Amino acid sequence: MIHVRDYGVGISLAYQQRIFERFYRVDEMMTRSRDGTGLGLAIAKSLIKGMGGKITLRSKPQEGSMFTITLPLWRTA
Repeated sequence: MIHVRDYGVGISLAYQQRIFERFYRVDEMMTRSRDGTGLGLAIAKSLIKGMGGKITLRSKPQEGSMFTITLPLWRTA
């Protein structure tokens, strides 16, 4: 398990279901001025899923976000 946490603006519940979609960007004033295509989390989810894992998000506005990546143990043949 890997946890990545920040104490930033957080992501409101209304946006959390879509945050891993390709090209999706939260439509808020704070994010409009930043560059980006909305691909980063979609790519991360795809790579993690390809390795048999999953990524989840817990976030609260004004308190920050925590992404949790869960990967299976590596087993040699």
